[in-house]
Amino acid sequence: MALFQLTEAEERAAKKSLFQYIHDRALGRIGKIDHYCDSTWEQACRLLWRFDPGGRTQDGYSPTKTYAEISVTIDQSDLTSLPCLAAFLDTALCLNNHFHGIGAKRLSEPMMFDEALEPILRDLGLLDKDGTPTKPLLIDAIDRYHFFDQNSHKLSLEAQGFVTQLAEEVWRSASADDKAYLIDAFEMGKSTGLDNWLVSRWRFGEWLSDGAWEKDSELFGSHSAIGWLLIESIKRGLEEGRYPV
Repeated sequence: MALFQLTEAEERAAKKSLFQYIHDRALGRIGKIDHYCDSTWEQACRLLWRFDPGGRTQDGYSPTKTYAEISVTIDQSDLTSLPCLAAFLDTALCLNNHFHGIGAKRLSEPMMFDEALEPILRDLGLLDKDGTPTKPLLIDAIDRYHFFDQNSHKLSLEAQGFVTQLAEEVWRSASADDKAYLIDAFEMGKSTGLDNWLVSRWRFGEWLSDGAWEKDSELFGSHSAIGWLLIESIKRGLEEGRYPV
């Protein structure tokens, strides 16, 4: 995945910072997760279990390792054996959405994040000094049902334009096998599940590598607003002959 142009040292540091945010926010004051049935905690647990499998409980997670111990693991592990950076980011943004939100009502407005997460996002180049978000954060916000009208439940016109342009980018950057899979599904009239298929392979504007998809797809949230919006837009683009086949 080429989402961030980072050195190995920078990527490792980013994973540590995001994991600390996830660890601290998920455990909170009680020091454990005991309500696993909520989707936010399900996602947090899956990442925490990856580093501390002994902490898995029937209700969620009760740590058997400290953050300091897990930090050493992140430092000493081969970078490719760790979850991909997108998985850390997705989980961190899931927790931010649960506790804090983003504040913005329009795509062009500055976003506000949890004070512990915001500097990490800035370091990754996802926010500028004024809080203006880049494409990955706009994608994530739509995926979490921001920029939808509360009455009509439809995406704003501004966001619809963003999704239309994004869908073409998704199609043009897809592999030949992925394009063939989508075309076959559309021709057979099978759209159900394509949103989840897409967001298990494509995150924050980039296709996951085969290795990351196979290793880390379970770590991502099950939200898929952006998935079905993109699938519908791609389908229209193909039907109207706007996309090369």
